[in-house]
Amino acid sequence: MKKIVIVISSALCFFLFSCDSPKSQKVYTGVVEGTAIQIPAMTGGKIVELFIEEGQQVKAGQPVALIDTLELSYQRENLQGLLQEIDSQEQSAAANVARARKRVGLYHREISTLQ
Repeated sequence: MKKIVIVISSALCFFLFSCDSPKSQKVYTGVVEGTAIQIPAMTGGKIVELFIEEGQQVKAGQPVALIDTLELSYQRENLQGLLQEIDSQEQSAAANVARARKRVGLYHREISTLQ
């Protein structure tokens, strides 16, 4: 008989305390699944500032980080210098071709006059 009273009182306490009240707070546990996407940088460099935190959602076109472009600026200046050097070499080669054509024309005239 004591066992029945204990079981009934335990069940009654469980039901009374499990009822929602405005001050009650429920805690649930579980696993939230998401999709992780790796986003490659369009250029390399040192990250100066990060605008987002790990796990934060981002929208298309939203800046994610600021990359130090000083090294890229040096590379650009170097490449521009190389391009100018190639342009001047092209002009020099064109002048050499023009002189060579002129000499060939002169040689052709000399040969035709000798024949």
